[in-house]
Amino acid sequence: MFGWVVIGCTALLVVEIVLIGLETRQSAFMWETYRTFEVLGAADWFALALAFAGLAYLAWFSRQALRGKILSAFMED
Repeated sequence: MFGWVVIGCTALLVVEIVLIGLETRQSAFMWETYRTFEVLGAADWFALALAFAGLAYLAWFSRQALRGKILSAFMED
């Protein structure tokens, strides 16, 4: 049952991160606008990729639990 909640929240987080990244912002120094993803450095992209990898693992693990391939610790006793 909690697998569906985790998968839903994971999808919501992915959508939120992508929407924030595609958001346009006004530069404080010039009258230019830019997308948030355009100013990310290598360390930021690495952290974002690590976060997406963690979310993908959570979704995969929840899918396996929903299919019954992984039993919860409470059911093993």
